[in-house]
Amino acid sequence: MLKGINLYFTDELPLKERIEMVSKAGFDGVLMSYPDPKEVAQNWLKKVLRDNNLKIIMIHSRYDESVLDKFWEDGEIGDMVEKDYIDQLKNCKDFAPVHMIYHFNASKNVKYTRIGSERISRMLKVANSLGITICSENLYLDDMQTSILEDFRKDNMKMCYDCGHENFLTPKANFLGRFGDDIVETHLHDNHGVTDEHKPIGEGNIDYDMIAKKLSKLSETLPLCLEIKRRDDRLSLDFLRTQKASLDKLEKKINSYRKVEVLNCKKINRK
Repeated sequence: MLKGINLYFTDELPLKERIEMVSKAGFDGVLMSYPDPKEVAQNWLKKVLRDNNLKIIMIHSRYDESVLDKFWEDGEIGDMVEKDYIDQLKNCKDFAPVHMIYHFNASKNVKYTRIGSERISRMLKVANSLGITICSENLYLDDMQTSILEDFRKDNMKMCYDCGHENFLTPKANFLGRFGDDIVETHLHDNHGVTDEHKPIGEGNIDYDMIAKKLSKLSETLPLCLEIKRRDDRLSLDFLRTQKASLDKLEKKINSYRKVEVLNCKKINRK
């Protein structure tokens, strides 16, 4: 399984230095924030990643929580959000094929609507023409994530599973059990079930043994990608190596559950 980490784990170090540290820590790839061509030279970014033997596992779209719920309403603000999302797709065409992660709501005070559905449909047409796969990230509403996947699975809509969001927003959703075939990316971090803390694995109350058990039933090619954030004096290479080791440990657990499942299947077949 590919193992990655978000490049925005901190904003206290230059981007090139972060990339070099991630590579030295032993990761296979990165979760990038949207590389706005007005802010970063994309060819330079691709070269730095290539020189450090890092794959682009996924790109996280830019979003504005203050207006994001308007995506589901008729009006200029919703149109603006859609346009920005489509512009980001077009600006990332040189990274294709790639998965782009999108937020489609910013609160529980929003409903799945025909207007929003039509906007997603237009986004998917652009994405598919560019060789980009849109992944909806689970957020505040279980039923909205369900509707998006059920309505657009046929149009190549996929899912990015965020265990931290599930833990404090929709703890009973069981996304891994229900939508395993749709999940192509992961955001792995920890919290205490109250807010989105983006802590390293083991620093919150998320049951990673249960997550490993559920992940063992999913594709063996599913990347394991951390989405942690640090803004303190622990931003060292040793810190990143420790985070890589946490993914190695998780993969070991996943594989152990896979072996148990294989043995159980063999026992059943003998009967």
